[in-house]
Amino acid sequence: MSNAELGNMYSKFRKPKNQSTGPTTTHSWRDNASYNEGTRDFLASAKHYQCPPSRLYTRAEVALHNRSDDLWVVIFGNVLDVTSFVKRHPGGSVLLDGAGGHEMGTVFAQFHHPSTVGLFASFCIGRIVP
Repeated sequence: MSNAELGNMYSKFRKPKNQSTGPTTTHSWRDNASYNEGTRDFLASAKHYQCPPSRLYTRAEVALHNRSDDLWVVIFGNVLDVTSFVKRHPGGSVLLDGAGGHEMGTVFAQFHHPSTVGLFASFCIGRIVP
């Protein structure tokens, strides 16, 4: 995924399409030192987490599961079936932006607390073919 595509994805996370815009701010999550530290912590733990390799999937196989009623995402090589979580996701349908078999680890780390790595086991269904 290119930097431009990641930038577009970040903007979707910051302002959902169906939400009215509020007051403009110059604050950026990139300026928040503790947030960046949390992201580093997340990346450190998430990059070492691996779903059991009981099943290997290609990116093309994962890309077929791209709807709210059948959604798989790839986070640091782990394939997660997050279908049961879509309706409860605090970020709403922005979760669907992770569909398509793209590696979403870095984007995921920007918006989640390091403790969410502990939830991976509930959704793991396999790994991406190396």
